[in-house]
Amino acid sequence: MHPAVMMGSSFAVAMGLFAWLGHRWDEKTGREPLGVLLGVGVGFIYGAYEVWKLTRTADAPAEVEKKAAVSTTDAPTQQASGEDA
Repeated sequence: MHPAVMMGSSFAVAMGLFAWLGHRWDEKTGREPLGVLLGVGVGFIYGAYEVWKLTRTADAPAEVEKKAAVSTTDAPTQQASGEDA
C-alpha cells in the first residue's frame, strides 16, 4: 500500500473513531457539543501521532543508508610518521 494512503487513512480513522466516541459520550451525558469537540481534538492529536510514526518508519531505510555511507567515509586514517597518537 502506498505510504500516502496509509497516512491519510490512519489519520481519518483516528479522527472518525474519536469523534464517534465523543458523540456517544454526548448522547449518554447530555453535554451535546463537548464530547464531539473533545473527540475531534483527541483524534487529531492521535492521528498526527500515527502519521509521525509512519513517516519515521518510512524514513528509517534512508537514514540507515546515510549512516552506512558516513561510516565508510569516516574510517580512521593512519598518520604518515607511523607514531601512535
